[in-house]
Amino acid sequence: MEKGKYDYISHSLEVNYTSEDVSAWLKYVLDTISLQGDTD
Repeated sequence: MEKGKYDYISHSLEVNYTSEDVSAWLKYVLDTISLQGDTD
């Protein structure tokens, strides 16, 4: 991926998502992964 494009996406994420949103999203992802791991 081009560095310029990556920087643009990173900047967009910083603008559009607050730290609380990111924390909630990470928790959701980790919980989902944990549930999938338990079912194996």
